[in-house]
Amino acid sequence: MEKYFNIINNFINTKYINNFPIEIHEKIKYLFNDGKRIRPILSLCFCSIENENPSEIILNLCMSIEIIHCLSLVIDDLPEMDNDFIRRGKDAFHIKYGQEYTNFFIYYILNKLFMILNNGLDDGLGNGLNGGLGDGLGGSGCNINELNIKYARDIMHLFKVNLNNLIDGQYIDMEFNKQITETQASNTCCNIDILYEIVIEVIFSFLEDIDIDMDIELLVQDKQNILDRKIYENIILNLKKTGTLFALSTNIGYLLQLWNRKIDRHSSKNKYTNIVGTISIEDSVAGDSVNGIAVDSIDNIFDIVAIWGYMFGYIFQISDDILDYEKDKGENKPNICVILGKENTIILFNHCCNWLRNLLKTINENSLRCWKTFFIDIETINQLIYKIENRIL
Repeated sequence: MEKYFNIINNFINTKYINNFPIEIHEKIKYLFNDGKRIRPILSLCFCSIENENPSEIILNLCMSIEIIHCLSLVIDDLPEMDNDFIRRGKDAFHIKYGQEYTNFFIYYILNKLFMILNNGLDDGLGNGLNGGLGDGLGGSGCNINELNIKYARDIMHLFKVNLNNLIDGQYIDMEFNKQITETQASNTCCNIDILYEIVIEVIFSFLEDIDIDMDIELLVQDKQNILDRKIYENIILNLKKTGTLFALSTNIGYLLQLWNRKIDRHSSKNKYTNIVGTISIEDSVAGDSVNGIAVDSIDNIFDIVAIWGYMFGYIFQISDDILDYEKDKGENKPNICVILGKENTIILFNHCCNWLRNLLKTINENSLRCWKTFFIDIETINQLIYKIENRIL
């Protein structure tokens, strides 16, 4: 994990910062200051870099996720959001540079970010330049330039979709304690795709095991009143606001590994087939199941990778909630401990961590089955999970 951390920080200081005008280098460094780099580390783990010098296109994509995360923290700290003055032991960005400048800075960096992504994908993937792939054909007979264009489109689509989900999560957070009409509710929290539903169902199965006094089945089915059911809203908030960038990290890393190995994922049948894993949701899913996930309801292996990322983000947020319980309770902020109690939340947290470890093995084994050549750095990912577990000890 330290190796990845050093690779990322060295890239920030020597290369990534040069994507921005020299006049704002100080502010970009302040934005990145003292970050844990968990998201880019996770991307590199799923990308499985084989040496200490990954290509610039890989590092640029990983760092683009990190800069979106850092900007989300700046937004979180604003007066209209959490109104926090301190971030990572220093002045929040808007305290140091002023609120008006911060608002403009957010717009500027987001716009600049997508210019960097577009240019980077055009140069590194779309035109087959500087990507490290060389000439010739991919594993399935696809021309390299065609392969690169397909991956460039996939990657840009992932960034757009997940940024939209992140903004949804930010809106839900802003409106969390306000009275929202049923029409508004149906246009925000209720519009969730099957991947969120699957993660929610897994979490509910753990809540049933904990024997919380609530009707989980009714909670899942009765989505018209979810804003009156704080537990459901809290999960959606955390999956969209925190989980989405972790899902983006895992999916981007996974795609980059296939790209780096010259595999045309579009022409391969990459569904899980004839797989029977540990069924953790009894009688609630049909068909085969992988660690409690209904295989026949999932499009392909990339959805499983995204689901893993959402759950990883959820345990990260749970650890924050456990640490901030007293503070959040006093300030009436969203915190799952307020709903479940701190002891029950710790039990839920441990269930989710164990589930992540089991599913990670399944992803690795079946990725190898699908692509014939594939490897996820499970050891480093388990270090990340352990680091999160260690936060609450």
